[in-house]
Formats: sequence, C-alpha cells, structure tokens
Amino acid sequence: MAGGRACDPPSPRLLLLSLLILIPPSRACMETVLQNGTMADAELVVPQLTVPSSCACCALCHHHDTCSSISFNAVSGACRLYSSVPDFSRITVDADSALFVRPGRSNHLQFCRHDSDCVDPAAAGDQCHGRVCTDDPTVTCRDLAETMGAPMNDVYYGSLDGVTTKYYCASHSGIDGWTLISRMTGGKGSWSRTNMMQRNVDSPDNPTYSQLFRANDLRAAGVDTTFQILVLFDTSVGFHGTVPVQQSLEVNTYTGTSSVTSVTLIGAMDAAKAILPWMPSAGNALLSLTTDQGSVYYFQTLINTAGTPYLGSAQTNSEYYVRE
Repeated sequence: MAGGRACDPPSPRLLLLSLLILIPPSRACMETVLQNGTMADAELVVPQLTVPSSCACCALCHHHDTCSSISFNAVSGACRLYSSVPDFSRITVDADSALFVRPGRSNHLQFCRHDSDCVDPAAAGDQCHGRVCTDDPTVTCRDLAETMGAPMNDVYYGSLDGVTTKYYCASHSGIDGWTLISRMTGGKGSWSRTNMMQRNVDSPDNPTYSQLFRANDLRAAGVDTTFQILVLFDTSVGFHGTVPVQQSLEVNTYTGTSSVTSVTLIGAMDAAKAILPWMPSAGNALLSLTTDQGSVYYFQTLINTAGTPYLGSAQTNSEYYVRE
C-alpha cells in the first residue's frame, strides 16, 4: 500500500472464527444418528482438513455451497466435508468421527434432525422419523436392518407413531431386526411390576432396561399377519417363536393355551419349558414361559404369580425382544 503498511494476512484461526460468527444458529450443522463414521473419499468436496473442533469444521462446510454434511474426528481433528447427506448404507464405522448434517439437504432415507431437512422431491411425504427421512412414522429395528441397511447389535434412534425414541437392535439366530423391549441383569434386584413396564427408556444399553409399555405398539407396527418374539437367558439359552399379530402381549387371564408357533429352542433350553401360555395376574400380564415349577409362570423378566420378579439360580440374566 502506498503511504502505509500493508495488513498482515489473517490467521487461519481468525478466519474460522469469522466464518462461525456469520452462521445463524438455526443453520448450523446438526449431529444426527448415534453411529459414528465417515463416507467415501468420492463424496469429499475438498481434501480432508484438520481443524480444532466440530464447529470449525461446520464453518468450513458453510463456506462451500456444495457441502451438505461433515464428519469430525475429535481425536485427530480430521474434518471431512461431503457433497451429500449420509445414510446407513454409505457410512464406514469410525468410533471417533461424529456425523453432522447441514439443514434442508436430506433426501429419502438420509439422516436428518427436523422435518424441514427432508427435501427430496421424489419423496414429498417424507418427514424426519428416527432421524431418518421417511414417510413411515414408525421406524423399528427391523426397518433399520432391512430397509435402511443399518448394522445390528447397537443402539439406534427409531420412531414409534412419529415419536423419536432409542432402541437396542440385535441380530440373533441368523435373523436381523430384533427390538429389545426388556433386559434384566444380575437377578431380580429392585424390579417390580411397576418399573418392569418402563425403566431407563433412554438408555437401551443399560443392564436394567424396559420399554414394555411399548410392546403392543411394536408388535402391531408391521404389515405381516404374525410377529416374532425372542427370549434369552444369559444370552445363549432361550427360544424364539412366531405369534399371530392379533394376539396382544397384554392379557388379564390365563387360558392355558399357547399362541406361539414354530418355536425354535436356543442352546440348552429344555423342550418341556418351551410351552408359552399367558401368565395370570391381578392386572395386565405379559407373555410368559411355563416352567416345571408348578404354579409359577415366568415372563422374560420372570414375574411370578404373586406379581413380583423372580429369577432362578441358573438364570440370572434375561432379555426379551420383539420383531414385527
């Protein structure tokens, strides 16, 4: 500059700060699914960068009109800007790389945070259910596995009648898409007929967990004429079977008949204990397992006729799944 000193170029840190200031909060990048990962290099808008924070990575995304999502590795600082929004079929698992989407850029079955993010003209009925753009207000583990390509044995966002919730989704006996509805670890402990219906519902990986109050809604969520149940004791012994979809998982009386067909025993399960009647109780009861102990009927969390949980000495852990 004539007659004066030229300005020093701004530091990269200052440039990032100025970019952050220019982004309205409503348009910032939003973290989406619980799974961390990255997309292929072919999706990159620019070569991978290194920045100090996810906010800085987001700011760079907003500096590129073609950037629709990012992944940020909190350990290495790796910032990857992508030209599209990820879905389960296009991410490679990376535990340290969180995924974020830019608002208003998600197509069908891609990740989202709000209904307004879903803008696919070919899927005009899509809304953000379970943090995925879909026209189905109920997203179960079976949907995640079969329709969206999500790997199993992990915690996911799902949706039940339009309400976002968390599920633990499992693969067992060669079948994907089991939705965990109850888990008891270490004996009956502090369980009761009250808290067995709803316990730690936002933490489906918790050793003590129950969303049994949703069991009937889940079993009726599919389009088939039947649904399936899976009962595990200590993860390796149990059974799975098929139930007519009209059979409620809540009943008031024990009829002495079984509605479960095509029962497959798992591990060392005793065939004599694979009869599946309905448990008698003072109020609503849930699907139970008859044992050889006379009048005591066992549900997954092993509720006895007195209405309290019970676990035998050989069965200290149990899990109960539904697949609609």
